[in-house]
Amino acid sequence: MTRRVTREAVQRAVAGVALVRRVYYFDELSSTSDWARDLAIRSGPDADLHGTLIVAAHQTAGRGRHGRRWFAPPGTALLLTLMFDPARTAGGLPPDEAAGLVAMAGPVAVCEALAKAAGPAVNARIKWPNDVMLGGAKAAGLLIELSAVARRFFINLGIGVNVNQPSDAFPPDLGQPAASLLTATGRQHDPGSVLEAILKGLDRYLIPGESARVAARMTLLCDTVGKTVEIRTADGWMTGTALAITDAGALVVRDGTGRLFEIHSAEVRHCRPG
Repeated sequence: MTRRVTREAVQRAVAGVALVRRVYYFDELSSTSDWARDLAIRSGPDADLHGTLIVAAHQTAGRGRHGRRWFAPPGTALLLTLMFDPARTAGGLPPDEAAGLVAMAGPVAVCEALAKAAGPAVNARIKWPNDVMLGGAKAAGLLIELSAVARRFFINLGIGVNVNQPSDAFPPDLGQPAASLLTATGRQHDPGSVLEAILKGLDRYLIPGESARVAARMTLLCDTVGKTVEIRTADGWMTGTALAITDAGALVVRDGTGRLFEIHSAEVRHCRPG
């Protein structure tokens, strides 16, 4: 029997996590990110939504970056959105700075949680900007959305983690290798424990003055750094070498002429050696 996330497991996971102040759990939901956005609209500009966590055992219309569909059979994945008020994030930051910090802290916390669950035999790495890989295959994706309600900004951090999908649960047309904790380790995992590890990681990193440390940690865990990459820009694809992550979460890339670029958001491909 597949282990799935439950309301009770979520309540245990958030105990002692200062960041989480309110929890909504659903057995099924179209999308936790869409529900978070609608909650902000329904609640109005004066609502205190910072630290609101939305968890679903199954999504019928989950999505990732660029509107791509997030597919997971019922009960096999960890699916959540965590809402932030920039004015209360890491001591209070402008929206863009807060979003940049959340965009780094999220992948780092997920990568560390998966590394803890899978053990040292399975290599957990970040593919910039927001995928987490196990053994070179995608096991988690993150979606950062910045929205405004009557001139008040909210940051919604959406996270999808493949926990207990068997190998035959992944569609053949995904376009890249996919993995779950189950396929990477050969055993089922408790999604509540994975959730707790992610939230405690976010609790550690989303505090005042941590941007440089989070950027350094992301650089260390990022499989993109050091690789030759192709990056989709407004003018087409450019090729270069990824060098580091800035304190604002940008990817530093050196092109073939030696020029340095800071890429804040783009589609990135790792080039194969040779």
